[in-house]
Amino acid sequence: MKNIFESENEFIYQEGNDNYASIIKNEQIVIVLNDEKVKSILDYFNEFTSKESFNEYEDKKIPKRDIEKKNIKNHMSPQYFSNMIINSSFPHFSSFDQFLSNELNSDYLKTYRDICSTINYSYTGYKARDPKDYKIDKFLDLLIDRIINIKDKPISDSDTIVFVHYLYWKCDIGDNI
Repeated sequence: MKNIFESENEFIYQEGNDNYASIIKNEQIVIVLNDEKVKSILDYFNEFTSKESFNEYEDKKIPKRDIEKKNIKNHMSPQYFSNMIINSSFPHFSSFDQFLSNELNSDYLKTYRDICSTINYSYTGYKARDPKDYKIDKFLDLLIDRIINIKDKPISDSDTIVFVHYLYWKCDIGDNI
């Protein structure tokens, strides 16, 4: 076992060829994400989002993000962002970053981009139904609830939440500035 990174909230170690991240935040939640778990999350979301026909994902460069401006543009409540994304999910994002940046996982990166495209398509429809009163955090919760309520899914509820929050944090879903 090789220690890769350690901070107050996160400890990542490598065992064999898989990276594992075990994070304890305020001693409330422990999530372990290894390469196989990240693959299963991406596979499941790909299956979930590919049940309908959507536009092809257009590969685009995401501009450097200003998350505060993005939050304002998407009507993200500061409480949701702070409590749900930063305090609960953010410590786990490095597992996805490491996995998706590995050249050996390029097929999963394409899958990831397809997932983003599909969810953005749904978000555009959600926003169009009530353009004056939409909130991205409400959309994220609806998406999470819809997935969590599926019986016999191969991923945990906490993995679902972390992944959806990761998509938003990376500016891959929602409106960008």
